[in-house]
Amino acid sequence: MITLNQEYFVSIDELLLFNWQKCQGGELAYLRKNMKSKFVPAQGFWNKLRKKKTAFYNEYNDVKAWELVQSDFVERLGIPNKNKEFAQLQVKHTKAILKYLSMDDSNPKKRMLLNDIEHYQEQINAILRTKENTPDNTVERTLLKLSKFAGRTLTTRNTTVLEFHLLIDEYSNHG
Repeated sequence: MITLNQEYFVSIDELLLFNWQKCQGGELAYLRKNMKSKFVPAQGFWNKLRKKKTAFYNEYNDVKAWELVQSDFVERLGIPNKNKEFAQLQVKHTKAILKYLSMDDSNPKKRMLLNDIEHYQEQINAILRTKENTPDNTVERTLLKLSKFAGRTLTTRNTTVLEFHLLIDEYSNHG
């Protein structure tokens, strides 16, 4: 019987950064350990035999594997503080909107609440703009800096997600 652990990368200590980036972009097929298997035609005895194995590769299992990788990431590295702050800001924004919608139009605090909603939206937009306009914070540029720190060449194809984040932590503590 084929299992996810055998056919998919389900841990951040085996998933390469290249594959991680592809998955972040929605291409979950990059979690498959054997990417070529999805292209095997179903002709002839041996190909039919291989097809049974490749039938395991499907979008459902891709998503299950991605959930396992995400769980492993959060369990081992936690949620980054920037993401926590952003999520908390979105919760405040949503709560303010819900409170605003539930208020009676005659309530004098409704205008103040509208100002709060606009303020939260401006903060959210500022964070999003900061993330978009930071060309210096690309993974490749970070790997270049970490390569100098580690004393070896690091690329997205030879560095795992776990190794990348541990190196960033080490660099932050020493740099």
